Amino acid sequence: MQRWMKERLELIRAMKESPNHLGEGECDYVPPLELVGIFVAHSAISRMHYRGELDTNSAVFLNAAIGAHAFCVLHHCTHESISQHNSEHEKFENMVFRLANLIVFFDDGYKVAHRKHHQRTNQENDPDAILSHTELPVLGTMLLALGGKTYGSIGAPITANEATRVHKFGLGPVFASNWVQDLAGMIEWDNMTMKMASYKALEVFASHKNYKKVSETLETTWKDAQIGAYFVLSLFFSRYPHRNGETMENEVDSFYNNTYRGEGQVDLWMMGEGPHHLHHAKSDVSYALLPKVSDDIDKNYPHLSTEARGNSDLYSLENTDSMPRKRTKNALPSQQHGWERTCEIRKYMEILGEDSVEAVKGFAKVAIENAIRCCNTSDKELLRTIHRRMKLAKGPGFWDGFYGWFSSVEKRGAPFHSFADSVLSDATAEGISSKREFIVDQVLEVAKSVGEKVPNMTSGEEIKSHYFDFFVALADTYATLSEQELFLNNFLNYVGGETAAKGFNYQRDRIAIIERVRHVLESRVPSDMLKGDFDINLSKSTEGNVRKRIAEMIIGPRASL
Repeated sequence: MQRWMKERLELIRAMKESPNHLGEGECDYVPPLELVGIFVAHSAISRMHYRGELDTNSAVFLNAAIGAHAFCVLHHCTHESISQHNSEHEKFENMVFRLANLIVFFDDGYKVAHRKHHQRTNQENDPDAILSHTELPVLGTMLLALGGKTYGSIGAPITANEATRVHKFGLGPVFASNWVQDLAGMIEWDNMTMKMASYKALEVFASHKNYKKVSETLETTWKDAQIGAYFVLSLFFSRYPHRNGETMENEVDSFYNNTYRGEGQVDLWMMGEGPHHLHHAKSDVSYALLPKVSDDIDKNYPHLSTEARGNSDLYSLENTDSMPRKRTKNALPSQQHGWERTCEIRKYMEILGEDSVEAVKGFAKVAIENAIRCCNTSDKELLRTIHRRMKLAKGPGFWDGFYGWFSSVEKRGAPFHSFADSVLSDATAEGISSKREFIVDQVLEVAKSVGEKVPNMTSGEEIKSHYFDFFVALADTYATLSEQELFLNNFLNYVGGETAAKGFNYQRDRIAIIERVRHVLESRVPSDMLKGDFDINLSKSTEGNVRKRIAEMIIGPRASL
């Protein structure tokens, strides 16, 4: 048997023996309920910024952390960690996946694309290699491209060497262009329904003067925060768990040379998935359980702890070609903050059967306190140093002048190229710390309103049946029915043409609209969109088809659309 397979199987057996490993087919409700709190907290931060109660840098940093938390949820949906491969929970997991995607503008194709990362870790065609195996200025160019309103599929066919050439020749703006991505076969339109709906909603806000302040707020607290989340995710989820790592192509290759155990800042920002080597051994144990499972293994099989390589020394990982050293017996255990959140969520899940208000407040409190902790305890000097080494202030290569494209980023409230002196400053963290009580209170105020609008849920089946109600209640918290109808009229005319909203009556059709949206969210997540060896653009769908699908999600099928 190959060495890496033997080592992996040993870890899998140890993971299964943990008393905190879920039973076969048992639904993991913690990530979905955390997502309720994530949405409440994210939207409350936006409301505070809209009202002038929270400065731009603090709002972006907090929502970037919340966005990274949302990624934890969607990521484990791709591994069926929530459903545990049980078809009874599939629709629920699909809805959770698509809702979490909205926070960070991911698309349906990520499920298969991310699995390719697991199948090809550290190989040339690993879709994460552009994040883990490139130099920091190249990574910065990729982040700027991803941070635009692009439809390129996550996991598109671009290697680390190709990304380096894009950067070297100043082609970042070209790479970020939707028409170029479409021409190159990097866009799978069938995956883009919810992502396009998000972008079109932002465009509607931007195109109506009555929404001017809403538009400015969301471009800052949603879109700018997105690239902040990508910055964190690219470093601590993709880069440092694998940088300088080996492939597992030969029988003598070691599993522990392929994926490292997260320590220090990596463990902090992974929010529960610090034992990343365990995740690559058995990927369907969610971040909500992994810290405790890791702790169980350390106690029952201490030799496995020292087999792993720990990545606390990020300086060496970034500045040498060497893998990190093996862990010692005195190495710190995995941080248990993720498990502590799980215990809190489970407590509030029990309360949900009797008091939905207190339960939702609990979910939201867990989310916002996690974001504040990450922002305040993270190593800002490290983040600033990495950011500055990306050299984002000036375009690379001989096409510096072409990088006027970056000016489109500058128009927003928190331009990514200046994060080191703004969002990531010590002053930002100090401001968050000084307003901690106020921030938490405002989040709980929104949570109370949501909780008042949803029923008590006494079982897992009731949570699944009423899950979308949380998000409808959140919309109702921020906008009256007449305000929702006005926006949807504008939205329909924008995506479907001037006649799309003809005969539309939101208050009459509201229940039917909610059910159509629910149906889309629950529908099967495509598992064959990335066909063959990164042949992406093989479907017949077009951007126009997706626009029609979005309109029909609201008004139902119409022959004229």
